Amino acid sequence: MCEQECLDMTPLEMAVGCSFGIFRSMRGDNKKVSLEDFRSMLREQLPGESQASADEIFSFTDLDEDGYVDYKEFMVLFTACAVSNHEHYLELKAQRQQQSSEAQCALPMGGRTIMEFATVALISVFEAHACGDDKLSKEEFRVLMKEQLPGFTQEDVEELFSCADENKDGSMEFKEFCTMFFTFACLSYGLIEGLADKYSQQKQQQS
Repeated sequence: MCEQECLDMTPLEMAVGCSFGIFRSMRGDNKKVSLEDFRSMLREQLPGESQASADEIFSFTDLDEDGYVDYKEFMVLFTACAVSNHEHYLELKAQRQQQSSEAQCALPMGGRTIMEFATVALISVFEAHACGDDKLSKEEFRVLMKEQLPGFTQEDVEELFSCADENKDGSMEFKEFCTMFFTFACLSYGLIEGLADKYSQQKQQQS
């Protein structure tokens, strides 16, 4: 992807791009991530994790138990990190509200690594549209999608909302929002791969 395309991205599109960039940088020729490369990724992106913890996370992420992590499996880890960060944010928010009804709570982890930056972007988009109740109504989701992923039609948005609303309560919690994000990221994988390959070819031609 060229610099201008990155600048034109919305925060949600940027979060997808970041997740793809992390995965692409550590995968092997088989387009999957080995245990050793996974350990290296965690040291860079989640530096608080020990090697023993990294191995445990790898086992959790390697859903098909083939000894590698593919993009869909990696996105399971990514969305799990986002959910964990959001829960931490809600805890901080509750503490601030107890201290002062006017206190504002900053989002957790201000983007120290690419993965942290991407998960914070995901939380920021959700919180900006959830109107204080930590859930998205169908209308709030429609507005969010129009701003963040404008290429989707109204029918697409309706279908995404219906699929993500797992408990069928007519609203979307953050975990359900992450399910939607996971689906979008996985469906976009081929397109982003093509753009990244095109950009790499252009850089090679210029050098």
